[in-house]
Amino acid sequence: MQHNLKASVRIAAVLASILTFAIGCTTPTYMPSPTAEKRASGLINAAAAGDLVRVKSLIAARADVDAKNKKGWTALKIAQVAGHTRMVKLLRQAGGKE
Repeated sequence: MQHNLKASVRIAAVLASILTFAIGCTTPTYMPSPTAEKRASGLINAAAAGDLVRVKSLIAARADVDAKNKKGWTALKIAQVAGHTRMVKLLRQAGGKE
């Protein structure tokens, strides 16, 4: 049992490192703003955090689902790497591309 816990902790640490690299920050930050650029940034951060409610809200506010962060990653790509399967489905339904 303890071996599985250690493996899970290592996997979580690796995923956290990947997400930190992908979104370029260590803590997801939401930026509620009317500008398109900030809505897209908020969408990327919400997708990384697995926040379905926030992503739905931003999609409804017409956030660009294909916007890329500084590393060139879309919200869909980040959600895939993070393993947020419901988020991936939602972003694909909204027209998101990798």
